[in-house]
Amino acid sequence: MTPMLGNANGTAVGMTPLAHLTIYKVCSDFGCLDSDILAAMDAAVEDGMDVLFLSLGGGSAPIFEDSMAVGTLEGMNFHDLFSRE
Repeated sequence: MTPMLGNANGTAVGMTPLAHLTIYKVCSDFGCLDSDILAAMDAAVEDGMDVLFLSLGGGSAPIFEDSMAVGTLEGMNFHDLFSRE
């Protein structure tokens, strides 16, 4: 297991002990750009992730103007489960 920024050394186990946790960095000093978030979602799908969990702050927008909502709907076309907090 690769530590995240020198933290989280070891193995994380929960309800699904054989699950693998993959973390994609999408925020920088300039904020969390939609293009970076959507690129990480694409990468996760391409990497074969079964479940994507996004926990990001920010404002809201009408659903068809919200790139996160559009990206999530597009991801559902691949039959992936998305949870957005």
